[in-house]
Amino acid sequence: MRRVFSILCLPLLFFILSLSGSGICYGQDYQTHQEALEQIAARTKWRLGPFQISSAIQFRDIGYDSNVYYDQKANHPVPDYTATISSQLNLYFHYRDLLIFSFSENPEYLLYVNEKRERAFNNSYSPSIRLLLFHRFVISGNYQYRKAKVRASSEFDLRAEEEVEGYNGGFFYETPRGNSIGFSGAIRRLSYQDIASRSKEIDLSRILNHEERSGQVELNYKIFSGSLFFMKFGYSEYTFQHMRSRWKDSFSFQASGGLRLPYSGKTRGFLSLGYKMFNPRRTWIDGFQGLIANLSLEYRLRRIIFRLQSTRDCNLSFETNNVFYLENGIQAGLSYYLTKFLRLDYNYSYTQLDYPQPVPFWYSDGRYEEFKRKDYNYSQTASFLFRILKDSGIGLMLNYLDRNSNVFWESRRERWLVSVYATQGF
Repeated sequence: MRRVFSILCLPLLFFILSLSGSGICYGQDYQTHQEALEQIAARTKWRLGPFQISSAIQFRDIGYDSNVYYDQKANHPVPDYTATISSQLNLYFHYRDLLIFSFSENPEYLLYVNEKRERAFNNSYSPSIRLLLFHRFVISGNYQYRKAKVRASSEFDLRAEEEVEGYNGGFFYETPRGNSIGFSGAIRRLSYQDIASRSKEIDLSRILNHEERSGQVELNYKIFSGSLFFMKFGYSEYTFQHMRSRWKDSFSFQASGGLRLPYSGKTRGFLSLGYKMFNPRRTWIDGFQGLIANLSLEYRLRRIIFRLQSTRDCNLSFETNNVFYLENGIQAGLSYYLTKFLRLDYNYSYTQLDYPQPVPFWYSDGRYEEFKRKDYNYSQTASFLFRILKDSGIGLMLNYLDRNSNVFWESRRERWLVSVYATQGF
């Protein structure tokens, strides 16, 4: 009990260190040069010579995890006590509001008390540069590197070491009113380390290592004060490294448009609706053509905040028999301020993954059957949040996850997480 008490008290002992972190961002992909300067001024609290600095320490998932490896009940799930400590350092330099250089570093430590193999030191860093020419044209470039032990997507049961290296750049024309139009492109290389579960070894490097190349044209137009209409037209291609996985090589086109609402006000968030074509390069594999959507809205009515999120998209799959899957998800929640210092939160989410290619299965008696796999993820989260200082708070959270599938070898998996966390979104 002493060990558990010590873990749960960590945020209380060090919470003051996390008070300089950044706030919530509502999905605006492109920032104008002026908005970038304003954000730097709002976030930074210290100066070192010509450099502006912001930093934060965050604590996540400090508590008890009932199913570390997302095992089925028959496989006797392994519980453990866990904590994630993450620090963030941002360094900025700008010259006469024409040139902006920034560098961010984010080391974090993932602790498991008993499952030592799950302990990990994660790190990511990213330098970037923006140049304003003739008060209208913005040229930007960015390099990103991350090496972390993570669940790369909802398809993963186990954490694996993922290494991501990426480059992106853009060229935009901006107006004094804050409108913009331009082009951006990106290259990402993703590599995975092979892992050994309790029952078998998984050759992730052969299955998953790949490169992604993408480019898009983007228009942003302010229609009301703080509200933005946007349109995007993009192309992406995916090339796998190992010959035995090259059958997954694919490409996609998509067009979308929508509205981003201002951060201030009773209603905030964004709405995006579009059309996507995802095609494997192997012509004998069917592709996808259809609607995609992304919705995130928040409405405040006195002491109550209502939240609604919804997604529909076609994503590259890491499952060995499919190139992609169709994801449909919805999440609803609310927050209620009992007092100025105490808030209750509740969220419910449901996600369904549909796989188009049949998955073969041979029974021990020689029978053969094919399944079109469907996965179902349910999640409920309840928490109590106490205000500590200004918009900063510390909370106690209870999360329940239920994963199921129509293929019996991926049958039901349950997980409880009881944790303490710190936030600046009170």
